[in-house]
Amino acid sequence: MTHKIRRVFLILIVSLFAACSKPTTYVVKASVTSERGYGVVLYNLPITENDKYYSSADIQGDEIRINPMVPGEYDTYSVLPPFKNFEGAQLPNELILKYQYAILSECGISDRSFPLDPASNRPIPDSTTQFYTKYKCQHWKLLDDRIYTKTIDLRELNASDKMAALGTKNRSGNPIGVELILEFFDDGDVRARLENVTHNRWK
Repeated sequence: MTHKIRRVFLILIVSLFAACSKPTTYVVKASVTSERGYGVVLYNLPITENDKYYSSADIQGDEIRINPMVPGEYDTYSVLPPFKNFEGAQLPNELILKYQYAILSECGISDRSFPLDPASNRPIPDSTTQFYTKYKCQHWKLLDDRIYTKTIDLRELNASDKMAALGTKNRSGNPIGVELILEFFDDGDVRARLENVTHNRWK
C-alpha cells in the first residue's frame, strides 16, 4: 500500500512540474527600430489586463509607450500581455494597430550604436546605419503628422509551424514557447513575426 501511495505521489509531482513549465500562451513583444530615436505610442491595443507581462513598456492609461532599441538587443523588447479574448494558443485573425511617433528627450538612458550580430551579440561596425536605444525619457513630443492606423493579417502566422510548436518539447525535453514580435520602423511601417523560444523545464 505504501508503494502505491508513493507511486501516486510521484506521478502527481511530475504532472505538477509539467503543468508549471509548459507554456500555454504566446507572448507579445514590441520594438522600435529607429535611426532618429523615435518612440512609438500605441493606442487602445486590445490586450489582457494582466500586469505580470509588462516589461520595459511605459503604460499611461490606454496608451503604451514603446522605446527605440538597437536591432539585436533582444533583452530590451517591450513585453506585453496576450490579446484580449485570445489568451491561449491562437492569435486573432487580424490586429488593428493605431500608433503615433514621438520625439524623445531628457532620457535617463540614450545610446546610439550599430545593430548587433545575433551570433556574437556584438555590434556590426561595417553597418552603414546606427540606431538608438532610449529609456526613462521625461518628454514624449507627439508628431501630429506621424499617426498611423494599420491592419495586420495574422492568419498565416496562426497556421505556421512556429505557432504549432507552442507547448511541445525539443530534443532536450524543454518546452517550446512562441513570441509575437511587432517591429515599428521610421517610415511608419510595422511588421509582425513569430519566434520560438525554449523554456527551462525546471523553472
